[in-house]
Amino acid sequence: MTDISAWISVVIPIGSLVVAILAFITSHRTQNQANRTQSQLVEIQSKLVAIEEQEQIEAKEQVKMAELRAGIGKSGKSSYKLWIRNNGQAEAHNVTVWLGGKPLKEHCAHVSRSDIPERIGPDSEVSCLLGLSKECFPPFDFKVTWDDDFGKNRSYGTTLTC
Repeated sequence: MTDISAWISVVIPIGSLVVAILAFITSHRTQNQANRTQSQLVEIQSKLVAIEEQEQIEAKEQVKMAELRAGIGKSGKSSYKLWIRNNGQAEAHNVTVWLGGKPLKEHCAHVSRSDIPERIGPDSEVSCLLGLSKECFPPFDFKVTWDDDFGKNRSYGTTLTC
């Protein structure tokens, strides 16, 4: 029995040492994995913060911007109007309108005393009458330029049809 007790007195401490080593290795791996996960979470969180900051900057810029769009619509039985809408949140000023590559006042469709104002407020629409005829009928190349709090010489262009 002394041989068995001797073996047991050797095996138990060795077994305890193996279990302790395995527990240490498992704990170390788990800690490394937790550290990697934590690093990934910190990286994702910093990316989310950067996205939120960019969205805030863009929202502030949107407040500074005018966004002009245009079209031609019927104004009566046989009359037409050119409308320009500011969908932005800022006033457009120094507004200049071009039809067919010419300033609006020089275009054949221009009706005297019917002009587009130089300022268009936020979320508003302005219009002017157009004198359309067989010799002067859309499609027209359209361009509008303006200044706003976001910048100068901003522009929008399209082809207008009835």
